[in-house]
Amino acid sequence: LREKEVIPMPQADRKTRPAVALLAGAAAAVLVLATILTLKDDRPASVGRIVSSELAGWQSDQPTIEGAEFGPGTYLLQRGVAISGFHSGAEMVLEGPARIEVVSEMQVIFDYGNASFNVPESAVGFQVDTRYGQIVDHGTRFSLSLGEEGDEARLAVNEGEVAIHHSGGEVKHFFTSETALIDERQLRS
Repeated sequence: LREKEVIPMPQADRKTRPAVALLAGAAAAVLVLATILTLKDDRPASVGRIVSSELAGWQSDQPTIEGAEFGPGTYLLQRGVAISGFHSGAEMVLEGPARIEVVSEMQVIFDYGNASFNVPESAVGFQVDTRYGQIVDHGTRFSLSLGEEGDEARLAVNEGEVAIHHSGGEVKHFFTSETALIDERQLRS
């Protein structure tokens, strides 16, 4: 090369170097934040805790041991008895075989089994959905029995009040010591 053909490269202005470094640092911070948000834990939030279990055999993709927190999901109690306490204050005693879907700390879908519910004032409005309608609690203790392939659900109000919203449109309130039979056609006391 001849000396005349060499083109000198411009030198970076000393004032722009800190600005470039600041921009690069900001871009790196945004990239790290985006990665953290993308990798965050997608497990559902806890809605309660398994208070106790007696010879309980579960089939679930969530922890089901005594003391474990549980979140929304489907639970199959193949045998035994388990007591679940919801963060709302409601408590459910489930006897296997039973299948439920926990929707939230205020709602479960009861597919089949035997269960009793204790719902304090803090959880008034707790809802149990069945294939025949919804049971909305008004601060009470009640029991529910529904066979896996049964033709009807049996409800007994031990204390307080529940409202049954039958899938056919009828709504009826039941109080302490009252019972109900619910099937796809009707709601009977």
